[in-house]
Amino acid sequence: MIPLSKSDTLHTRLVERACRDHSWQRGSWREALVEQLSAPQWHHSDPDLDEVDEIIQMAREVRSVPDAWKLRDEEPEHASNHPVLVLEFLEVEVTSHVDDRKIEDYERFWWLLD
Repeated sequence: MIPLSKSDTLHTRLVERACRDHSWQRGSWREALVEQLSAPQWHHSDPDLDEVDEIIQMAREVRSVPDAWKLRDEEPEHASNHPVLVLEFLEVEVTSHVDDRKIEDYERFWWLLD
């Protein structure tokens, strides 16, 4: 068995593999979200229905940093529907579970967006 340094842990290796092999990203998911939501396709023609600024504000309130994240467009099921932006968080559990406060933070963000 290869000994792991403090910075080279099994956790780190698993996250790096997810990024390399399965298109997960590390770094600022908020910046990527703001950049994606700046595209015209995400803004509604009716200002009362445009929720982009509200979504960005909700994202800024999330204190937790995921191990990795993905941001992707999902095609609408019907032509009249708007496209859907999907944000996924990856948390890797190796020898202990993900902190309960972190899970609560993600759940709060989920319910705010729902």
